[in-house]
Amino acid sequence: MFIICFNSNSKDIVVDRLKLDKQKYCKSLAVWLQRNHMRTNVILVRDWSLKAIFDYLLIRKHIAGKYNVIEIGKNVELNKAVINIAGKYNHIILEDGVSVLKTEFRMDDNNNAIYIGKCTYVYKASIVAGEETTITIGDDCLFAQDVTIRSTDGHKIYNMNKSERLNNSRDIIIGNHVWLAKGCSILKGAAIGNDVVVATNAIVNKEINKDNCIIGGIPAKVLKEDIVWEY
Repeated sequence: MFIICFNSNSKDIVVDRLKLDKQKYCKSLAVWLQRNHMRTNVILVRDWSLKAIFDYLLIRKHIAGKYNVIEIGKNVELNKAVINIAGKYNHIILEDGVSVLKTEFRMDDNNNAIYIGKCTYVYKASIVAGEETTITIGDDCLFAQDVTIRSTDGHKIYNMNKSERLNNSRDIIIGNHVWLAKGCSILKGAAIGNDVVVATNAIVNKEINKDNCIIGGIPAKVLKEDIVWEY
């Protein structure tokens, strides 16, 4: 495994081959960096080829902070992807075979995570995690263009006397083999089952823990059950 370390201030890049077999998770690595007084951000690359290393160095990354970890699996395609991180202890994990094209990842504070499972294809999407939330996307998913996934609204809303927050950020879970059609939005607190199709321009803002169905509408609901889909 290659470790690419870069400091968000100096933008210096150091490439080295390290043995971190015990550091299985990004969070463990972030803690390891802090304990060793390494105020840096890290990209972990599982692909040993020099071409892969060079490709990942070309990622458009705008990272202000420290102890942020990006883990990239084998045979991952990152084409015109943009990574914006402002904070620390944020994690992005792209499993083997993931393809991400013209997509922006954004984290504007601390302790957020975005996980994308094996062989998932993402095209021209916006994925935003904030306020200590996690976005989990399963294996073998297909995202059409203009999909938005947001675990936070970006701005806080309170009642009149500010005694209660009305729009708390929440985790998002998307199951395996999910097709998100063009223009749909997956918002804070959403949960989608396995083998699901989300219709064009749908807005999912709650848990729909049902497999093998089509969901759509604003807000989204189950439209048809007992379906399967394929590429």
